[in-house]
Amino acid sequence: MEVIDLECVKEVAEKWGLRYVVLHGSQAKGYAKEFSDVDLAIKVGRELNFVERGRLYGEMEECVSGKLDLSFLDDWNPILAWEVLTNGKVIYARDLNEVIEDKVKAIVEVCDLEPLLKLSYKENKRALARLSGKGVES
Repeated sequence: MEVIDLECVKEVAEKWGLRYVVLHGSQAKGYAKEFSDVDLAIKVGRELNFVERGRLYGEMEECVSGKLDLSFLDDWNPILAWEVLTNGKVIYARDLNEVIEDKVKAIVEVCDLEPLLKLSYKENKRALARLSGKGVES
């Protein structure tokens, strides 16, 4: 069996009415090792309760060899969405336009966060320098 059974993923995605499924992480980037997990991000398009999420996870787990790391893009995190949709590989989509729209939304939101991320980085660098007893450049 390959690392991912794409036909199985398609069957599970269609059964659950998923919007799309994206492979990301080391498997998508081509540097997976023998024991690397399989990172999948999915967009369901509706609210799932804890039990439903567990069932969906179990069904998707049957489609991969090894450990599955499943992320739900419905729990919107722009940084995760940006990473997944920019560097991942879409392996199932009901409508590619929705994937593109979500990618654009993630890029815009991450760009909006850039000044805050830079400030946070700078402040963390200063705090680490103070803790280590060394000065720091601005």
